Amino acid sequence: MRQVVVASLLAAGVAGAGALGAGVGGAAAQAPPQSIQPGMWEETRKLTILESPMMSPQMMEAMRRRPPVTSRRCITAAEVADGMKQIMNKDFHCPSDIHIGAGGGFDATAVCHDEDGTAKFHFHGAYTPTSFKVSGDGEAAGKMTMKVHSEMTGRLVGPCR
Repeated sequence: MRQVVVASLLAAGVAGAGALGAGVGGAAAQAPPQSIQPGMWEETRKLTILESPMMSPQMMEAMRRRPPVTSRRCITAAEVADGMKQIMNKDFHCPSDIHIGAGGGFDATAVCHDEDGTAKFHFHGAYTPTSFKVSGDGEAAGKMTMKVHSEMTGRLVGPCR
């Protein structure tokens, strides 16, 4: 569980442009959800550990002071075609429930279970074909206990190289 929870909590802070692919599901009367464009995406994310009995107050403060992390990721046309749910499930390593609005808004919940405990995450955000903004909260219970918050933005910067 420790590895699944840590990977999942980190995904809360790093699941990015890839998590914002083509939409899935929805009522037949609704317009289809828009998609992001394939290409090179720049993602900026900030993960804050809100509570963790395993960390000293000094460690918690040091984590809060850490600057946001920026990275780039190539999102292929095939990934966009696979859709948001498949990409998020891959990033989280556990099933997710994703609701996508036709106008570019979304809500996602993921729950990870194993013998050491459970990790739960909830994200909401908005995206356009060339940008996104995501906010999320997560909590792990069991052998590893912590609460986290993440903020992430992204933008398409050009073609993949």
